[in-house]
Amino acid sequence: MQFQVRQQEAWQLGVERAARNSVRQQQTRTLMGELERMMNLPAPEPEVVYVEPYEGSDELGTRDFNVKAWMNKPRPWW
Repeated sequence: MQFQVRQQEAWQLGVERAARNSVRQQQTRTLMGELERMMNLPAPEPEVVYVEPYEGSDELGTRDFNVKAWMNKPRPWW
């Protein structure tokens, strides 16, 4: 009789250990899935940037002086 009791206890311990391992594996998979999702964020949408053409300054003596801008500026000729 005592042999059967020990055998039943051993079997029960094995079942409990398997259940704990199963829960632990599910928790680990859940955490790894969340971590993977956090690390693989979708790429952000590209931002459209409109760039105006650089014209430079029409003032003589400035660093960014542009002859075309100076020529296109209306000037009084008197």
